[in-house]
Amino acid sequence: MENIAVWVADNIIDKDLLRELIVSMVYWDDFSDDLKLKMIAASDFFHARESENC
Repeated sequence: MENIAVWVADNIIDKDLLRELIVSMVYWDDFSDDLKLKMIAASDFFHARESENC
């Protein structure tokens, strides 16, 4: 949960993905595998972009 707050602050997670995360937290106990993969992809994209800028 704390990582999600940090990722929102760092603009890793966009509004659409944040909405999916909130809906998932409200209606289900855990994130779906598809949603977990989207979070991983967003994180990987952010880190790849950051490493290019260094």
